[in-house]
Amino acid sequence: MNTSSAINGTIDAMTDFANPPIGWQHKAFGTDLEGRDGSDLEPLGISALDGNLLLPVMTLDRAAIAHNVDLMAQFCSDHDVDLAPHAKTTMSPELVRRQLDAGAWAMTAATVAQARILREFGVDTIIIASQVLDPAGIRWICDAQATDPDFFVTTLVDSVESVRLMEQLIAKVSPASRIRVLVELGYDSGRAGARALALSSKHSTSHAQHRRHLR
Repeated sequence: MNTSSAINGTIDAMTDFANPPIGWQHKAFGTDLEGRDGSDLEPLGISALDGNLLLPVMTLDRAAIAHNVDLMAQFCSDHDVDLAPHAKTTMSPELVRRQLDAGAWAMTAATVAQARILREFGVDTIIIASQVLDPAGIRWICDAQATDPDFFVTTLVDSVESVRLMEQLIAKVSPASRIRVLVELGYDSGRAGARALALSSKHSTSHAQHRRHLR
């Protein structure tokens, strides 16, 4: 995959999400602003402090966001690290666009539902930071890959049993499909992840033995 062209294509695809017409689903805005684009607000001088927005409302400091995004991007560049920011906290197309524009390799989602939203934002490379062990989730991944072969999505596994379960589910839901997986490393008493390198090696061996549908 050409990372640069993929990022540029993603950013272009996100334009409509980053500047939507204001409607009932935007809870802070009154009826007098319905139908206007988000980009209209700054020229109108709309402020969260002048009573023109419905409270409570959260505001973000544009300069601080730009500083943080650029600082993290520079840190990753200096240390030769590919960054895949977790989008679950904001699920904001504008912030996702900023991070991709700054050079993020991918975006991370906690669930398939979040990955589906990121895909609708136009994100072309997604890490699902959990094990996908339900037919609906497996089906979405398989269908999304079939629809666009250039779409890169991967999920995590942290046990031999999860590898076997995923194989069984894919064979049932979409027998011709294969799904990318990453072995998640963990630590003793941690929430998730393989607890030792020896166990991780066991997972990799199991993956190699059950790779009809995993890659």
